[in-house]
Amino acid sequence: MVDQRLTQLNPDAGPSLDDIVYVVNDPAGVKEPKKVTLGDILSLFQNQYHKAKMYRNVAQSIPDETLTKVLLDTQEWDVGAIANPATGTVTIVQDGQYCVHAHWEAIGLDSSEYAFVMIYKNAAPVRTGNTYYGRVFDTDKGGAHAEVIAILDLLATNTIEMYVWHDEDAAISTGTTEEERPSMTIWQIA
Repeated sequence: MVDQRLTQLNPDAGPSLDDIVYVVNDPAGVKEPKKVTLGDILSLFQNQYHKAKMYRNVAQSIPDETLTKVLLDTQEWDVGAIANPATGTVTIVQDGQYCVHAHWEAIGLDSSEYAFVMIYKNAAPVRTGNTYYGRVFDTDKGGAHAEVIAILDLLATNTIEMYVWHDEDAAISTGTTEEERPSMTIWQIA
């Protein structure tokens, strides 16, 4: 089936080396030729896949040994209007396969403490990242870098969220620099 938008292109487009003639059905079902350029066809497929990146711009307190949703409050980019910084949630509007990446720096952890990050789908965990023990960063703040990547088959209205956990023996705050702040990126791959 030819995309309906092809039937709406200007049939009087000037000739060019990349002209292509398509036979399409008009609304009455009559086949008729339409002249379109290769650029017109490619424009139908540009940005058809949805994607978004959100991050936490201000510090958020993460209680000790408590699975906590990261309230991703800033949208860096969004194709498809799927990111909601008011809730820190991505809501899928187009069925497909998506790659989801979430990460955070659990600052202040020492070598006997650890942290992890989880991806939630429809308020239930679907993927947990590796457990990362504390280590000393170049900044000597100490901490653990935790991340998770998942390929998920998602349907319209599915929601995706990011949760974190640590065992620092006290609440810690999320970082606010570009390297430290928690973030989640999602992009449709099929």
